[in-house]
Amino acid sequence: MEENALTKPHLHIYNNIITSDLASQIKLGSPIGDGSFSEVYRCAINEGKKEVAVKIIRAIIHPQRSLEKLQSAMDREVAVWLKLSESAYIVPLLGIAKFSPPGSLPALVSEWMPSGPLDQFLKKYAKTLDASARVELSKGVAGGINYLRLEEVVHGDLHPANVLIDREGNPRLTDFGLAIVVGDPELQWGTTTAARELNARWRAPEVLGIEREVAAKPTFMSDIYSLGSIIFFIISGDIPWKEKKNTVLISVELSKKATPTRPENILNGHWNLIQKCWSRKPEDRPDSTEVLECIKQLGVNDSQVRHISQSMANSNVKSLVKSKTSSQDSEATSPTCINVNANRHQDPLSRLLSKSSSLASQRKN
Repeated sequence: MEENALTKPHLHIYNNIITSDLASQIKLGSPIGDGSFSEVYRCAINEGKKEVAVKIIRAIIHPQRSLEKLQSAMDREVAVWLKLSESAYIVPLLGIAKFSPPGSLPALVSEWMPSGPLDQFLKKYAKTLDASARVELSKGVAGGINYLRLEEVVHGDLHPANVLIDREGNPRLTDFGLAIVVGDPELQWGTTTAARELNARWRAPEVLGIEREVAAKPTFMSDIYSLGSIIFFIISGDIPWKEKKNTVLISVELSKKATPTRPENILNGHWNLIQKCWSRKPEDRPDSTEVLECIKQLGVNDSQVRHISQSMANSNVKSLVKSKTSSQDSEATSPTCINVNANRHQDPLSRLLSKSSSLASQRKN
C-alpha cells in the first residue's frame, strides 16, 4: 500500500512532529455531533485521563470522489494543522486514529474543548457575558487570525462552529480543511477541497463568486471579512443576516452590495471596525494586525454600558451588564481606549467577567 502522507518526509518541516495512531486507545460511542461530511465523538485516551474529540470523515457520502483524493485532502488538513498545533490560538491536534475497515480514512484526534463552539458558548451565557467580556472574545479570535497570517496560513472557513472555547474561556481555531499555506505548493486547494459548500452568512463575496465568473480562493483579506462577521456575532449576540434563513437570499443581498443591519447594542467604534472588515474591495479591508490593535483600543464606558443595557431591555432581554455609577453623565460617543490586563480563572465565564471587572477598575483610576 502506498505511504500515507503523515509519514512522508515533507511533514518533518512542521516542528518535526510525526503524529501517532491513537486508535488502540479509543473506544467510540455515539457521536455527539455531525456535519455534512463528518461525525464527532467525545472520547478519552491515556487510560481515561485525557478527553479528546475524534472527527471521522464519512467517505461514503462522496460517491463522486475517489478515496485517494479524499485521503489527499485529509493529508493537507493534517499537515496544516500540525504546522500550527503548538499555538495557544489553535485547538491542539494530538494524532490520528485508523479504525476498520482497512484503507478507510483516518480520524482526526484533537484536544477536547469543554466549553464547546462559539455559538453554543454565546447562547449559554447570553444573559451573563458583559460587554467587555465580549470584546475579550473578539480580541482572542482576532489574535488567532493574526497568528495564522504571521504563519502564512489562510484559514478559509472561519465561522462560529470552527471557533472552540477552551476551559479557561479562550477561543481557539479549528478545522483547517480549507486552509492554504501561502507559498507551499504541497498545501494548496485541490479539486476535492474546492468542492466544499460555503455558507454565505460568513463568507466574503469574492469567495462566493459574487460579481465574478469564477469564485476566488480564500485569502488573508477574505479571512478578515469573515472575522468582521464573527466580531458582529460576538458583540451583538446576533448572527449576521439573522432575518434571512436561506443562504441563497443572503447571496442575493450581497449581490446588491448590502451588509447586515446594525443591531442597537453595537457601539460606534465596533461598528466602524466591522464595516471596514466588510469593505467590498479586499484591498480596502484592514489587515489582521490593524484589526487586533483596534480591538485592543476599544472599550466601553459606563454611559455606553447603560445604553447597551437599555437597548437589550427594550428587546425584552435581560441586560448583558449592570450599569455602574459614574461621576460624569457623559453620552455614548467614541469608545474609551484602554489596555486589557487579564487574569485567568478555572471557569471560562469567571475569567471573562473578571476581565470586565479589571477594565472597570482601570476606568475608575
